[in-house]
Amino acid sequence: MSEIEWLRHRVATLEAELAQSRAQLQELDELRSRTFAMSAELERLRETRAGGAISGFLPAIERPRESAPFLRSPTPAAPAAPAASAASVAPPMQTPDQGIDFGAIAALSPEKLDDLPYGLITLDATGRVIHYNDTESRLVGLPKERVIGRNFFQEIAPCTRLREFEGRFRELVQDPVRVRVKTFDFVFRFAKGDQHVTVVITPSRVRGRFHMALLRRAVEA
Repeated sequence: MSEIEWLRHRVATLEAELAQSRAQLQELDELRSRTFAMSAELERLRETRAGGAISGFLPAIERPRESAPFLRSPTPAAPAAPAASAASVAPPMQTPDQGIDFGAIAALSPEKLDDLPYGLITLDATGRVIHYNDTESRLVGLPKERVIGRNFFQEIAPCTRLREFEGRFRELVQDPVRVRVKTFDFVFRFAKGDQHVTVVITPSRVRGRFHMALLRRAVEA
């Protein structure tokens, strides 16, 4: 075998190995996504047996006419006490996923994510905004083009640069398999009024990306 033939054979072998590795990585990503969905469902079933989960609810947002597979029937969560600072964080809620079926969300296209009845932001591991759905854009009043591609914690919402918010996101990024989901309450201060939000952060089916659901809560005056 000549040197050229040997090189051609070596290239073909490496290409075959590369294709096999890509297929294995895709299979691993799908397996991780299914594992996460099963874990979330198991957690929901455990809390249902314990007497029912405390879930966030979505005031002043019109729900789709058809029953959506990505949102389980929620029950109101206890409102967080208002804070005097620019932003405040309440203790974590007891229900990890707040009634959201993240297994179904993982299968949605970007267009379907825009149709969700609550705000959903997709971040990469550095906090850069990958997707900013229509609902969040409408509720906050920020056009997508001013948000996508920028760092959420540093440029979009610097008030979230707290251990209780950004710190929890970093913990999830460092160990998404063990941590799985972060849930807590937060108050965003806007000129047009406060927005009390339950935040749920969880890994996306795409490696290195994370979904952050923002569920607005009604707070008694």
